[in-house]
Amino acid sequence: MVMCGGAHLDVAIKELTSANTNLKFNWNISYICQRGTPLIHNRRVMTAVKNIIWLVKGKYTGNVVFDLIQAPYDPNKEDKEPHVWGQSVEAVKDIIEKFTVSGDTVCDFMVGGGSTAVAAALSNRRFVGCDIDPVAVKTTKQRIDALFGL
Repeated sequence: MVMCGGAHLDVAIKELTSANTNLKFNWNISYICQRGTPLIHNRRVMTAVKNIIWLVKGKYTGNVVFDLIQAPYDPNKEDKEPHVWGQSVEAVKDIIEKFTVSGDTVCDFMVGGGSTAVAAALSNRRFVGCDIDPVAVKTTKQRIDALFGL
């Protein structure tokens, strides 16, 4: 599962599937965010969704899933407190639990405020993350440490 903005969806699918020929595009999940409808100027689109690219090795034989996920309403913008691009921990947790099993490893290469790390920990998944921004890494580590009382 790779969350990706629609403006880069075509490039992301091409790069992800050509980099590893074992991975095949299975489906696109639409993640509806309560963040207004930003204008993607170069595509002339007002968007209300983020895309989640669903890749599989071989044929997917798991449960049937709905291809629409609604982020919980966040009137106080608490998701944005740790990071301006923050995601809902509950929504990310829902995604993780639908598409992985306990003990799997979740990777996030743009940790931002650490929502995915927290969601992975709450879902009994291992987590690997990184970010080009050292503040984002520090914020994520602080949230995980607080979750475990460290």
